[in-house]
Amino acid sequence: MTNIYGLTVVKNESKRYLKEFLEYHKDMFDSWIIVDDRSDDDTFKMCMNVGCPVSVFRRPESTLSFLENESSFRSYTWKLFESEAKPNVGDWVVALDADEFLMGDVEALRDEPIETPCLRIRVHEIFDQQNSLLMERVDGYWGKIFGARIFRYREGGKFKKKAMGCGSEPTYVKPNGCKSTNEYSIVHLGYAREQDRLDKHNRYKSLLDHGHNDKHIQSIIKMPELLECEHRLDFDVKE
Repeated sequence: MTNIYGLTVVKNESKRYLKEFLEYHKDMFDSWIIVDDRSDDDTFKMCMNVGCPVSVFRRPESTLSFLENESSFRSYTWKLFESEAKPNVGDWVVALDADEFLMGDVEALRDEPIETPCLRIRVHEIFDQQNSLLMERVDGYWGKIFGARIFRYREGGKFKKKAMGCGSEPTYVKPNGCKSTNEYSIVHLGYAREQDRLDKHNRYKSLLDHGHNDKHIQSIIKMPELLECEHRLDFDVKE
């Protein structure tokens, strides 16, 4: 049987969406590897308390943190995933951050032909919540974001050598070669709160090698054009 693995990295997420994120996804995967980037809040403890199928690991001090070098940290995470989960070639990997919620029937991945190497899915960028409705940003680049976040496992995955913006998936995953589908999508809450938007903008601007387009970074704090998202979540994303 084809296995389905979750793969997530976390850092100081306890006061954001971590509780809802863990509860929402915990029954989706056969096994879920979560790597904590030495959080100094309750993130590690909260992940540990989920139980099976979650396996939680803390980054050793000898490994560079995500903020120091994302590529190095994700490479460490991938090797840890291989050694602990022992996936088989062709198994599915779902790479999610702790402010992302996967929409769709994950169990149906087992019926995908083995020739399907990866899935290219829509990412809904949420910038507000109005009367329980999620409002997604659609102006400029924002309404056209897709990602190959569901992909087949291959041994020895590598990541782009970038200090920031290297991507969540290994370089062998080629978005242009993925199957495009509307059966899955990601609701991303990383910009739903004003303070998160300011923090991300300032962080990207402070880095020489941030891996993002400068105009896109500046647009984070500009007035967005919003439309109602087709998906809903059963909690207040702005609290």
